[in-house]
Amino acid sequence: MPGFIVDLAVLGAVLYAGWLGSDRGIFEMAAFGLQLLAAVILGVLLMEPLAVLIGSGIESGLGPFLPEWISFEAWAVFLSFALLCWVPFLVLLVNVHPRFAGGGEMKSISTAEKIGGALVGGIDGILVVGVALLTLSLLPFLDGLKVNGNNVHFDVGRTVLHAASGFAGEWHEGRSLAMLGEPASRESVPEARLSSEPRCDSGEGGESSEVVRFYDVDENGSFTKDLYYIDVDGSSSRRIGMIEKYVVGRWDGNMVIMDRDRPQPVSQQAPPANQQSEAAPPVRQAPPPQQPAAAQGKPSAAPQPKPTDDSEEEEVVVLVDEDGNVISEEEMAEGDVEIVEEVVEEVPEEGGDAKKKP
Repeated sequence: MPGFIVDLAVLGAVLYAGWLGSDRGIFEMAAFGLQLLAAVILGVLLMEPLAVLIGSGIESGLGPFLPEWISFEAWAVFLSFALLCWVPFLVLLVNVHPRFAGGGEMKSISTAEKIGGALVGGIDGILVVGVALLTLSLLPFLDGLKVNGNNVHFDVGRTVLHAASGFAGEWHEGRSLAMLGEPASRESVPEARLSSEPRCDSGEGGESSEVVRFYDVDENGSFTKDLYYIDVDGSSSRRIGMIEKYVVGRWDGNMVIMDRDRPQPVSQQAPPANQQSEAAPPVRQAPPPQQPAAAQGKPSAAPQPKPTDDSEEEEVVVLVDEDGNVISEEEMAEGDVEIVEEVVEEVPEEGGDAKKKP
């Protein structure tokens, strides 16, 4: 339903109820409003617990005879609200309200009562339209006629639910969990869990190709797929409030949220199962010291051991005097001889003759 139609209906109801109140007086209009408000509070607080019993009874008794596309849960919620709200209100309207209306007799009222009746009548008009919109959102069909609360200026259905939330209980930091659900948080909060904003599922298998209607939890004006929230009840699943269900227009399993574990930081992510952990990087060893280069800049080769040649002759230095006699070490130590020359003798292998070199 277009939002401007709802806005016009609200304005029309307020004007008509205000005119009616100026004619009936403040007491009659106040009695009407209190009776309807009591019936709404009763229906809002008890319709979901009663819907569990009615839904299980319908599914077990009529389930085999009904088509599969029928949502027992949605019908159970609608019937529960009708039994708890509209039936008691009609009973009060027929049996109790005439006492405040004076039995239908015309009576004169003062100007103050007229003014007060007009004001209270305007509030009654808001209450009537709000309960009608709430009932329309509970219907398991006629999705095209349901109000999208994100496109309405005077969303009096949400106002009615807010009024009933004062009796709902389960509060968290001034917020009614039954009406508004668990509050949004931030990604920077370690305790925050990950979900999504509630939306109407128009696809199959839990996937929606297009978000038809959703509730803007974080109030950013668009659908938030990654919504971090405070898990107040510790259930690891975000609790959806009644106002969220009213705005989306679904009170059954077609209300979709994507509860999931929040991603771990990159430093804490475990490697895939089919991938082994990386080996530690090899330790780089210092290269061996290089030999000094040659004079022309060419690298010099490492010195090779000189091969031993058995045929090489051994050279021995021999000291002789002027007569040609060999001077011994003892004579050299005494210093009594004069060295004439040094003779180098080549000592050959065994069996050879010694050769002298000057």
